[in-house]
Amino acid sequence: MSSLRLSALSVLAALISSPVWAGAEVIRTHPALTAYTKEYFIAYKHKAFAQSPSGSWAWRAERTSPEFAQQDALAACEAFRKEGEAPCVVVNVDDEWVKSQP
Repeated sequence: MSSLRLSALSVLAALISSPVWAGAEVIRTHPALTAYTKEYFIAYKHKAFAQSPSGSWAWRAERTSPEFAQQDALAACEAFRKEGEAPCVVVNVDDEWVKSQP
């Protein structure tokens, strides 16, 4: 295997094991994961990513506080959620994964 390929694999392994990516497995759908990796991840703080267990999702960024980012992300997610589906919850705030409540 070429040294360039080994270097690329090392960088990828480091990214996957970093705290920023360590919780990405909670993202439920491919479109949501794509939005997280290509848009949310590079957005400016304060930001939040919300989703429902059924797959609805939304994120908001560039808010004046983490609390406003969470409120706006939840409201946007709820607007996409279908009636009867489980409510949306915040899963990431300012690149920190939110632990689910029991």
